[in-house]
Amino acid sequence: LLVEAGADVNSRSANGTTPLHAAVESGHLELVSFLIDQHVDIRARNDHDYEPLHLAAGHGHVGVVRLLLEHNAVVDARTKHASTPLILAAESTDKPDLLSLLIAQGADIHARDNDDDDALQCAVLGGHENNVRFLLSAGSPPRTRNAQGLAPIDRIGQSVNGPGDPKANERVRQIL
Repeated sequence: LLVEAGADVNSRSANGTTPLHAAVESGHLELVSFLIDQHVDIRARNDHDYEPLHLAAGHGHVGVVRLLLEHNAVVDARTKHASTPLILAAESTDKPDLLSLLIAQGADIHARDNDDDDALQCAVLGGHENNVRFLLSAGSPPRTRNAQGLAPIDRIGQSVNGPGDPKANERVRQIL
């Protein structure tokens, strides 16, 4: 109804969020599809420098990620911190199917963020054992070191959110 009345589908909130960012973040597939049909800017960046694909991947919304990629979202788009959708998905969710989708669409498994962390490092930081297992099977190098000289195994329990689940950390250690 608002669109029919002339509402701007690319309008922005005070923090640069567009309606597409909001729909993607909540995982509202039908609304995302509708907004894409209204010719929204699929590459719009919010004030945190995230495109909609970054948000969809970071929140684990596989269907939304697939839809955005089908409409030419850039699979390896980087934020100001050089995070890619794959890196964000590896750290924030434990969904190997999402990582598989991104890699199948051309995501660089070796991409590194500004801390020189790759997706495997980030999966370890997140304590996501299924992602760790998947990334290793997909060819992610298990001993690559980041800018601080740390290998993935050194990062177990170092999440900014605290040490995480000790049992999950031990399972990640065994996988590595």
